[in-house]
Amino acid sequence: DANPIRVAFVKTMNGASICNDDTYSGVVSSFENLLLAKNGYACTDIDIAIEELDPEKYDMVVIYAPSVDFTEPVINKLDAFLKNNGKNGKSMIYVPDYSKTNLPNIDEFLADWSIKVENNLIIDEKNADMSAANIMLNVNDPDAIGKLANEKLPIIAPLSRELTAISKNNEDVVKEVLKSCDESYPVDLKDMQTVTGEAGARTVLMISQKSHSEQLKTVTSSLLVLGSSFMPNNTYLTQNAAYN
Repeated sequence: DANPIRVAFVKTMNGASICNDDTYSGVVSSFENLLLAKNGYACTDIDIAIEELDPEKYDMVVIYAPSVDFTEPVINKLDAFLKNNGKNGKSMIYVPDYSKTNLPNIDEFLADWSIKVENNLIIDEKNADMSAANIMLNVNDPDAIGKLANEKLPIIAPLSRELTAISKNNEDVVKEVLKSCDESYPVDLKDMQTVTGEAGARTVLMISQKSHSEQLKTVTSSLLVLGSSFMPNNTYLTQNAAYN
């Protein structure tokens, strides 16, 4: 690709890893190297607190499973990047840690994009693989997904948090892309046992878009949130032919 998508992959904040390396080092490596770099994305690891997130230098930013909340200056940096001086045209991927709940600044940032990461996990005894937390998903928005190589293979999302769309007084376009099956239900994140809602399909992958018109064309910035931080695990991506 003569014009690869340039990715700022946030690994650290003030020199400290943003995620729990003992839990996520292999998954983050799979996401960055097997999904992005091997598919033509030009990835650069950055420290989000120290380094500049320059819209002239990057097209997309990735935040993976932060275990600590971001400071207000970091949130402002992400916001400014996606706004791109009013020109939009930028993207962000956010993947929450499966167990962290007290991240108010990040939660407020997501809410501005009409997305909430719920404090529960999705369980499904009927439509799962190996464990009730290893749930199978359905494509809810085929246009957003595109053509799958083999539509008969299941899409697996281990330990997925539920995502919900927030009704805000803005013009965000929110797409619920992947959802759990109708038999799934939420359990409390703390004990992973207490049922917190009725059975029903719940969103695991969501995209929110902010757009405006500029010189007879529409320019858009997008935020993709993936509820399952273990979904990009190499085990499911390349080492097993049983999954999409």
